Amino acid sequence: MEKTIIGRVEVAEQFVRLGYGDLIDDDAKFRSLDFLTERLTTDEIKLVISVVPSHDAFDAKTICSALDQFRGRVAGWRFGRAGSPLLMVDFAHWTHQLEDTPSRPSGTRISEQDRDSLISELRNLFLHQLGADKFESDDVELSCGAWWD
Repeated sequence: MEKTIIGRVEVAEQFVRLGYGDLIDDDAKFRSLDFLTERLTTDEIKLVISVVPSHDAFDAKTICSALDQFRGRVAGWRFGRAGSPLLMVDFAHWTHQLEDTPSRPSGTRISEQDRDSLISELRNLFLHQLGADKFESDDVELSCGAWWD
C-alpha cells in the first residue's frame, strides 16, 4: 500500500463532498447515493471520513478515533455511500500487503484464523460500539463493510 501522497487526500475529500452534497450543504445541486473511494490508508481515511461529521448514528469523530487500533493490520479502507454511510475495510493475503508496509519481495501468508479474529474484532467494534446497523464480510473480495442507516 502506498504511503500518503500529497494531494491524494484533498482529491478524495472533494470526491466525498460531492457524494454527500445533500448532507453537507443544503444548497448542493449534486449527490451520489452509491460510491466508494479507492483504497486509502488509516491516516488518509480518517481525514476523508471527517468530511461527513454525522448522519444518524454515524459519528465521524468517534469512528476516526477507533480506527487507529487497526493501522498496519489491514490492507486499507474505502469510504462512501450505499444510500447511507459505508466504510469498507480491505484485508491482505500476505504481510507485505498491509498498509504502509515497506516494499519487499514477499512477506508471510496471513492465516484464515488471524483474519477471522480481526473480522470478529471489527464486527464487535462497529456493531456494538460505533452504532453501525449492519456489518457484512465478502470472503471473495477479502473485505468487510459497515453501514449506518
